[in-house]
Amino acid sequence: MTDSDAPAPLTLTVLPGPDRTMPQQLIDLAVLAIRRGADRVSLLQEGMTFDGFHSPIGWLLRARKAADPYKPGDADTLFVGHQVRCALDDVVAPAWLTAITEDSPVIEELVELFELGAANGWEMTYERKVLDHAIFTRVSKQYDIPIHGLRHSLEASACNWGFDAAAATRGNRVSTNLALSICEGEPRDVVAFSDDGGEHRQVDQAHIDALIRQQAPNSVPVAYFDEDLDDWVR
Repeated sequence: MTDSDAPAPLTLTVLPGPDRTMPQQLIDLAVLAIRRGADRVSLLQEGMTFDGFHSPIGWLLRARKAADPYKPGDADTLFVGHQVRCALDDVVAPAWLTAITEDSPVIEELVELFELGAANGWEMTYERKVLDHAIFTRVSKQYDIPIHGLRHSLEASACNWGFDAAAATRGNRVSTNLALSICEGEPRDVVAFSDDGGEHRQVDQAHIDALIRQQAPNSVPVAYFDEDLDDWVR
């Protein structure tokens, strides 16, 4: 048999699966809520309500803005759930988010880390400590204590999606949690905590920055529902 008679090599066409990264549109919406003065904005991973499915199935955006800092429970809220292959075109945003107004002060480095962390698989929360600041301001005026700027905080959590009953005997942690907060203006007061080493401890801001700029530990791809299989694909 000559070379010309040899069968053509078999080629397999692998169809790409759906994009399982967090949509930039969802991150942009969360950042817009931060800049429009929301008290608390979270980008979280949605999971199944039963044990044994070790994978997120989508994302949740929650944003809250209270008119009265002493009544955060009466806040105007935005809640968006999103899964792979779904659209974000039907999001109904509250007026405070869509109105053309001047942005509220933010801590830019915290906003940057919020975006990076969300894209890297961390669950992220940006919060203005408005209630704490309102109480501190009232006490400061009463006792003539210098008033510091509003504190902004960033929380990052990496869920251990591979955690199971056997993991407890191996000493695996359920999640890794980071916290970083900075006051507006001067003096610039920075507080950072981390438990990435299995011990909750105070660390430098650079330690938090470096971790959030990396892929979240123990992260796994977001599962999606396949209509043909009638099942979740992980």
